[in-house]
Amino acid sequence: MKGRVKVWTLGLMILLIVIGVGWFLSAWLDTSHPPYSSRSSAEEGLRGIYRLLDDRGVPVDRWEAGWNRLPDSEGHVLWIAEPRGMMLTETAFESLRRWIQKGNTVVIWSKPGDILSGRLGLQAHGGHQGEQDIQMSRVSDGWRREIRTLHFVYDGRLDSDSDLDDAWMDREGIARVGMRNLGNGAIFYIPEAEPITNRGIDQGDNVALALYLASLTNGQGKLWFDETVHREGHVPPEMEEGSPGLTDLLTPMMWWFVLQLFLLLILWLYRGGKRFASPRWENVRVTRTGDEYIQAMASLYERAGLGREALNIQLNALMKETKIRLGLPLQAAEEVVYERAEQLMGTELTRRLQTLVNGVNHLPESPKGRTLIRWSREVQKLREEMEAWRTKGGSTRDGSGTSPKE
Repeated sequence: MKGRVKVWTLGLMILLIVIGVGWFLSAWLDTSHPPYSSRSSAEEGLRGIYRLLDDRGVPVDRWEAGWNRLPDSEGHVLWIAEPRGMMLTETAFESLRRWIQKGNTVVIWSKPGDILSGRLGLQAHGGHQGEQDIQMSRVSDGWRREIRTLHFVYDGRLDSDSDLDDAWMDREGIARVGMRNLGNGAIFYIPEAEPITNRGIDQGDNVALALYLASLTNGQGKLWFDETVHREGHVPPEMEEGSPGLTDLLTPMMWWFVLQLFLLLILWLYRGGKRFASPRWENVRVTRTGDEYIQAMASLYERAGLGREALNIQLNALMKETKIRLGLPLQAAEEVVYERAEQLMGTELTRRLQTLVNGVNHLPESPKGRTLIRWSREVQKLREEMEAWRTKGGSTRDGSGTSPKE
C-alpha cells in the first residue's frame, strides 16, 4: 500500500510539472503568432476582437485554406489585416475578385502601401499628425451612429484619386473609411489595422467600427478572419493547390493541450483503480453554477463599454418571456404586465421584476462589472422562478402553488 502511495505521489508530481511546463509554453506560443493574427494575444494580435465577436454571438471563424476555396454561398465577410508581406499571385487575386462579385464583402485593414488594396483600386497615405483620436462626421447607419471618434496610430488617409463609391469622412473632410462596389459585393478599406488590434480595440469608438463591419453579413454568412496572409509573411504556393492536412489544423498549443488531456486520462484511470482488463464504472455528479461565465462576460462587456446594452438585451428577453407566460401580447405596456403578474404570480415576484426594470433603466452609461454581475444574476433568478411557476401551473398571490383558474 505504501509503495502504491509513493508511486501515486511521484506520478502526480511528474504530471504537475509536465502540465506546468506545457501551459507555460502554450502561453508563450500564444503570443508568438505572427502580428495581426486572430490567434495572437500580443499587442498587435486580433485575438481580443475575435473573442469579443464570438461572445456576442457573431458567427466568426478563421480562413486558412486559400482564396480559391472560399465559401460558395453569399453573404460572407472576409477581414484581411495587414497583407503587406504576402505574395499575391494572379490566380489568388482573381479568385478573390470573383468571390466578391458573387455577393460577398472584403474588409481590408492595412497601412498604405500593401499590394492587395492597390490592385483593387484603393490608395491611401499616412498623415503627419501621427497617433490621435479622430473626430468622425455623424451618420445614422447601424453601428456607425455610435461612433464619435476613431483612434488611429498612423493617421491613415484615403487618396482622393481612389476608385471609391462611398467614403466616410472625419469632421475635417478627410476620408478615413472607403467603400467600393464590385459586382454584387463590396470592398471596404481602412488604411490602418491598429483599430482592431488588442492594443487599439478599446481606444475611442474602435469597437463600434468593428461591430459595424462585422454586421455586414446581415445574418446570412460568417465573418472570416483571413489567416492565410500571416503564414510566414506570404501565401505559400501549396495553399493554392492542395487542401490543409491535420498538421495545419492543429497548432502547437493544441498539440500541448491534447498531450495534457492524454496524461490526465491515464492518471484518472490509474487513480480510480481501473485496469483495461476489468474496468469499474462509477457515476460522479458535479454541479456547477454559471457564476464563472457571468463574471467573465461582465468583465469583457465592462472593458468594451457594452455592459448596459448587454443587460438591456437580457431584460428585453425576460420581459418577452414574461408576457408570453402571462398570456399578454408582446406589445403590452409594462403597467399591464405588472398588474397581470401580481394577479397570477404574486406581489413579491412582481415587486422584484419592477425593481429589476427600474435598476437596469437607471444604470450609468458604463456600469461596473460588479453591477453587471448583480443584475445579470437577478435576471437569471427571475427567469428560473417564472419557469418553475409555469411548470407548476401557476400560483396565487400567496404562492401556494395552485392554478390561476382555482
